[in-house]
Order: sequence, then structure tokens, then C-alpha cells
Amino acid sequence: LIAQVQRQVLESLQRYEPRIEVTEVKVDQSDALRGRLGISVDYFIRDTNQTGNLVYPLYFKEGS
Repeated sequence: LIAQVQRQVLESLQRYEPRIEVTEVKVDQSDALRGRLGISVDYFIRDTNQTGNLVYPLYFKEGS
């Protein structure tokens, strides 16, 4: 599942965000039992070569 999430994030960014080059996608599963994955994307902007990092929480369980 973790590899599938990484692949889907990478493929989606490559397809729909041509302004960046993704260098790495990491998935932190330390909070998986609480229904949360942390997705970290390292990238650089093609026009400026400026690097960046985005961390996005993915919640896959409903709140109770």
C-alpha cells in the first residue's frame, strides 16, 4: 500500500504539474494506526531550480 501511494503521488505530479521535477516522495506511516499517513514531496522548480518540500497529511479513516 505504501509503495502504491508513493507511485500514485509521483505519477500524478508528473502528469498534472509540469512546472516541477519531483526528486523524492516519502510516506511516513508512524501514525497509520490513527488513520494518517504523512506524505513528503521533495521537488525543484524547473524554471528557477529552486528546491522545495511539501508535507501533506493523508487521512484514510473517518473521525470518531
